[in-house]
Amino acid sequence: MIDQLKKFYYFLLQEKETRNQVGLLRNYLNSGQSLNLVHQMGRVGSMTLIRTIEAVNSGVPVWHSHYLHPKQLEENWAMRKKHQFYIWQRHMRIAQVLSQEIQNKSLDKRTWNIVTVVREPVSRNMSTYFLGLDNHHLAGIYEKQEKREADIDMVVNDFMAFSRDLETLHETWFDQEIKALFDIDVYDYPFPTDQGYLIINKGSVNLLILKLEQMDSCLLAALEAFFNQKANQQVDMHRTEKDDRAGVFYKQFKKHISFETEYLDQYYNGRYMKHFYSAEEIDGFRQRWSQ
Repeated sequence: MIDQLKKFYYFLLQEKETRNQVGLLRNYLNSGQSLNLVHQMGRVGSMTLIRTIEAVNSGVPVWHSHYLHPKQLEENWAMRKKHQFYIWQRHMRIAQVLSQEIQNKSLDKRTWNIVTVVREPVSRNMSTYFLGLDNHHLAGIYEKQEKREADIDMVVNDFMAFSRDLETLHETWFDQEIKALFDIDVYDYPFPTDQGYLIINKGSVNLLILKLEQMDSCLLAALEAFFNQKANQQVDMHRTEKDDRAGVFYKQFKKHISFETEYLDQYYNGRYMKHFYSAEEIDGFRQRWSQ
């Protein structure tokens, strides 16, 4: 009974904060002010980016989404209802409001400052998998591993099955979430792989594309150029792995796993990798994950 009351109390607090955030967003949209949006695939350094943008634009809210296309949002909503919806429902409800604003053909009502990030897809898949490892994929895996009732091979096999559902996400996300919604085909614009970022301006939409692997060296310069404001300090939100069971397990997993050539080909031979990464970078990824 006490546990149920605690859960209900937690739900009420979350619902109150969600309604506040949704109301704030609706009021902000009605104001016609320029909108700062971090819109990107999951597991690509969102929190570091959001907090640093907030520091650059003090007092200006930064909204965050992974899916805004109605079809993708509907599918993601259905999936989240099955898994940890109490955590994601605020995120999804904010995305619904933003999606509806776009569908109402209101892009020209304001300036849209959109920041997105690309990441090497094999690493992103592993990060996505481990985010839900203990409470979604293999429940209780950490305790089982400590009792020697499970091993890394079990996790590797489960990850390989999971990753098959993610094979094309990196190839389709920009078409569905940027081109279809904001009429910007990122593949029409050469990406400076050495610089690590690209700014595209089209109509009322300003788009900044960052490469995760170079964010530590280029983030501040990219944000200064994009917002035309001085960026004094990057806010480091990287999660420490020092005393984290998931982090320790993750390191063991990365040391243990290796991929066949066919697996890597499906990720590294497509237009996404060839557009955002140099041949030397791709070779480095291949060597890393094939050892």
